[in-house]
Amino acid sequence: MKKILFLRDFKKIHGGHIKFRDYFLHALKHPGVDSYVYFTPDSISQGGDLYAEAPRDRFVAQMQIDDYDALFIAGGKNWKMLPENLNGTKIINLMQDFDNADPEDEQFANLKRKALRICVSEQVYDAVAPHAAGETVMIKYGIPLDVFSAKAEKRQNSIFIWARKNKTLGKSLALELQKRDRDVTMLKDFVSRAEFARILGESDIFVALCYAREGFYLPALEGMARRCAVLCSDAIGNRGFCMHNETCLMPEHDHFDSHLAMIEQLLADKNLKTRLQQRGYEMAQTYAMQYERENLHRVLDEHIVNQ
Repeated sequence: MKKILFLRDFKKIHGGHIKFRDYFLHALKHPGVDSYVYFTPDSISQGGDLYAEAPRDRFVAQMQIDDYDALFIAGGKNWKMLPENLNGTKIINLMQDFDNADPEDEQFANLKRKALRICVSEQVYDAVAPHAAGETVMIKYGIPLDVFSAKAEKRQNSIFIWARKNKTLGKSLALELQKRDRDVTMLKDFVSRAEFARILGESDIFVALCYAREGFYLPALEGMARRCAVLCSDAIGNRGFCMHNETCLMPEHDHFDSHLAMIEQLLADKNLKTRLQQRGYEMAQTYAMQYERENLHRVLDEHIVNQ
């Protein structure tokens, strides 16, 4: 039995924390792995509701590195939690964005430290692998299809704008659509995942406002799973599932007129809206959480358990 310690610095909720939690829960289900999680003393809480499913005996108060075969960290900033001399303890580094593969980023130097790096999309893999010391693998994100199912009663032509990453554009779109007497909901702050899924389920059209560069961008895929017609700009890491005029519409990033025109296009063209809802739904089914868990177990077997 190999012991893995997951290290987390929890300041505020974001998508990266959700996926890190998913990986911890996946590891708990591996028969050859004994998994624990440690939160830094200045974390706001021990994961809050995110870790409600985790047994309390899996939370540790001390980071005794020598007690573990491997440490699991996310991104580049968590490297500062580790000593230079790891005494043979392996590092598993979950890579969810492009920042650490940018030579101008202060975390770029961490790629020279040996680790097993897990990239969440082909695009992140292509950016990270050429610079990384140690093995680099790709495991695409999974989503809980039981939570984000297509079983819901939609309000015809209702619009949900997820504006956390672009509040200015989200507010402008919502105001204009309200002037046009459209049924629109706009959120700019996190709600529970269950509440987010509920709003998606009753919405016909989902406008997902992303950053220009995302390692993956889960909300767009979650909208597809809930059978929304999705609008989402190109964010590089979402190219595996966001395909213009096939699974979604892709307006110009941070462009008011482009987003508004495509929303109106969907409202006017029921056949297009229905086709995108169906094709997006089919795409989302290939990202089931069970595939992510199975792939992580395979990687752990190859690089940790059987070593």
